[in-house]
Amino acid sequence: MQIVSLSDPGFDSVFSGNTTDICPVGALTTADFRFGARPWELNASASICSQCPVGCNITFNTRREAKADGRIVIKRVMPRQNEEVNETWLCDKGRFAFHYVESKDRLNKPLMRKSGKLARVSWDAATKFAGEAFTKAKKNLVVLASGRLSNEDLFNLKSPGGSGRRQDCAVFQHGWRQFDLMGRCGAGNEHRRDGKGSTLVVVASDLYEEAPIWYLRIKQAARRGATLIVANPRETKLDRYANFVIRYSYGDESKTVQELTRKGQDR
Repeated sequence: MQIVSLSDPGFDSVFSGNTTDICPVGALTTADFRFGARPWELNASASICSQCPVGCNITFNTRREAKADGRIVIKRVMPRQNEEVNETWLCDKGRFAFHYVESKDRLNKPLMRKSGKLARVSWDAATKFAGEAFTKAKKNLVVLASGRLSNEDLFNLKSPGGSGRRQDCAVFQHGWRQFDLMGRCGAGNEHRRDGKGSTLVVVASDLYEEAPIWYLRIKQAARRGATLIVANPRETKLDRYANFVIRYSYGDESKTVQELTRKGQDR
């Protein structure tokens, strides 16, 4: 027997995995996990999804496996309820993209350069060396970090540089396009409370592909009456909910934002 969809258009969504969570009888399962383990064999560990900037709350279900030489492996990823972030939802990237942790090319131990070559060292040696370098550098410190880190990790990385109390931060595209647009980070940025009287501007981002849960939040805010402005060089799924859509040439992100800011100040 095969389960099919008769909808038009067909069922094609980055949230398809959620159907297995809400199925009332457990008839829908993911091919990724089906017959992989019994749920009562798994251990649960709370974590934060690192696949996009949203930071969805998740649970890793793990167990030891003989075929992995007795190592603990991730068997599946489940959404963990947090009404202020992802409620109980999770996009398919967050749910199914965890297999990279099993890659043989993945770095799982710290490396230090010795005599021009990278060599494995202990965590104690690596952290001691990093701490000494931070102390020596003082204010002349630059930290290069992955955009896939959690907000808490990124905040803590700012602290050694002496800017832990600042509210300014660099805003960048989480993808292959990055630009040096400066912004202001504020507390309480929960789009679930946005609605009539709110103005939301989405620049150079296809939220449906890059930050799916934010796509849902922004779409819901627009339906509640928020003014939505979408600026992108190409069409995105969010355009249909926007009050204003701005098209610009690729590479003109910063220029477009500066123009919007200038026009707003002139009013």
